[in-house]
Amino acid sequence: MAGPLSFSSMALTKTHHRDTYPAISPTKPSLSQAGKTVLITGGVSGIGFEIARSFAKASAARIIITSRRASALETAVQKLRAEFLSSGTEFSTQQADIGNDSSVIDLWSSLDSQGIFVHVLILNGAHATPFGPDSLSMDKRDLMEGFDINVGGNFLMSSKFVKQRLRPEGQQLNLVNVSTAGIQRHPAPDQNPYTTSKAAFAALLGRIADERPSEDVQIISFHPGLLHTEGTIGYFRQDLPKWDESKSF
Repeated sequence: MAGPLSFSSMALTKTHHRDTYPAISPTKPSLSQAGKTVLITGGVSGIGFEIARSFAKASAARIIITSRRASALETAVQKLRAEFLSSGTEFSTQQADIGNDSSVIDLWSSLDSQGIFVHVLILNGAHATPFGPDSLSMDKRDLMEGFDINVGGNFLMSSKFVKQRLRPEGQQLNLVNVSTAGIQRHPAPDQNPYTTSKAAFAALLGRIADERPSEDVQIISFHPGLLHTEGTIGYFRQDLPKWDESKSF
């Protein structure tokens, strides 16, 4: 009779990558984003900024990055324009707060008034705090702030994206949710508001994907790896876990 399964010895893939490899390189011709307009929330630093760089390498026509911080937007877009000076990609910014319904509505109204149609939406912006070891000792308002942004804000962004007035009939959209490995981590010390709200939105997107064929809206949730970025510096020591490749951050 066989013994119990050893999950520590199981692997879903033969090779575990910790850096970009040729099959998923943004410069691969079959992955070209030529002619596409891409909107990235939280695109001024860390993962969001690297996503913007990758879409530029994939020849996207226009990349729009958003943030609550106007000064950070200007710094980020200047870096992108300098690096991809001759690429043909147009970079622009929109100040927006995904945790504020009026701000989200104004964002999409502004794009519409400029005649800008977005083909690809990257939901990267998120609310990660507060961190604390005892969830039941939290103030409900602190808990719900994470849900208001990570679920409610991203839901409204998704809805406005799909319902764009300028969307051509039959035009497929691509919606990418930057999730977190914390959803699968048990326990995830001190991170309950963040991981549970991110898990809730991933579940909601899964239900939405059930309702809409991929030819209408292709919906993808993924966690980007364990990356030591500006967003994690204040919470984790660089030598603590085995980080994935992050030299460009």
